[in-house]
Amino acid sequence: MFRFKSVLIVACCLLANGCFSLNDESFVNQIAGDYQGVIWNNGLYKGETRFYYEEDIQIKGRYIFQNKGGLAHGDLYNCQRKFSWSAWQFNLLQCRWREKHGQGNLIIEFNEDFSRFDGFWTAKNSEKQHIWNGEKVILN
Repeated sequence: MFRFKSVLIVACCLLANGCFSLNDESFVNQIAGDYQGVIWNNGLYKGETRFYYEEDIQIKGRYIFQNKGGLAHGDLYNCQRKFSWSAWQFNLLQCRWREKHGQGNLIIEFNEDFSRFDGFWTAKNSEKQHIWNGEKVILN
């Protein structure tokens, strides 16, 4: 009975995201940096995504990519760490994106060592998913 209660408490804690700070300093330190990859926008384009945080440990970001119309860039905000049931770890990040042509959601999943991510974005009021991925740029 004790084991069942312990498992139940842990499960409730995970579901409520209330056991610990989801955007703790170790997590934001792991993802902070520049990533190069591709972003779909009526075609697959090379893109750069930068994650950073400020004193309040709130994750934010910026992105830029080349598309048919030239350079597109925008901001990532309201980023929240989420639980990945498929990997059984807290390696998902959900953000809002905005730029001059629109806004929407971005959901990405980092690999175990946070050296790359795969994700998708959706536009506001749309469920259609578009590719967004990146690999961390390591400066020697």
